[in-house]
Amino acid sequence: MDAADLAAQLAGLTEAEAQKKVTGLLSQEISRILKLPASDVDPHKPLTALGMDSLLVVELRRAAVTRR
Repeated sequence: MDAADLAAQLAGLTEAEAQKKVTGLLSQEISRILKLPASDVDPHKPLTALGMDSLLVVELRRAAVTRR
C-alpha cells in the first residue's frame, strides 16, 4: 500500500478510527514479518517483547514507508 492508498483509507475517519486502522495495518505487517498469527500480535506490547530485533524493525519500517 502506498501513501495515497493509506490516505484514501483514512479520509473521513475520526482520529480514533484512523489510529485503529493504522494499528491494524502495522499489526498485520508485524504478523507477516514474525510469521505469527495476527491474533498473537498485541499492539500494546513493545516490539522486543514480540521477538523483534533491530533487523526486523528495519524490515517493518521499510514496509511502512514503501509500497508493497
